[in-house]
Amino acid sequence: MKIVNFLTDHLIEIIGIVIAYFSLILPIVRFLKSKRSEEKEKRFKNFHQLIKELVQPDKEANQTFIDRQVAVIFELRNLKNYYDVSLRILKGLREEWHNPPHYSGNPRLINEFDLTISYITKYQDKWYRRLHRKICRT
Repeated sequence: MKIVNFLTDHLIEIIGIVIAYFSLILPIVRFLKSKRSEEKEKRFKNFHQLIKELVQPDKEANQTFIDRQVAVIFELRNLKNYYDVSLRILKGLREEWHNPPHYSGNPRLINEFDLTISYITKYQDKWYRRLHRKICRT
């Protein structure tokens, strides 16, 4: 009974507090959604730019620089959202570039492939990550 009396006596104040709460929270939620969307778009563009730099020769020099490729392969470790596709791309390119006729002749590049593939695989094989993937798939 006391709660009902309190609510009826202070109804206008409670409505004011609720309105103030939502007028503050809704813009914050919209802002955070917008920022999340912008970050997702940036990661998308960054990933595709990195893949392009990895496989496409420089237009001016008409060659691909090994050091740039090594750096790109290393950078792919920072894009966790793209680990699944990165792993497939890296394994495919490593296989293709390690064997004739596409052999690059540079063991540093193959070594960086191996290091990054190992890094991504270890990250994905953590038990709680595997559990999370199983739960999300069902």
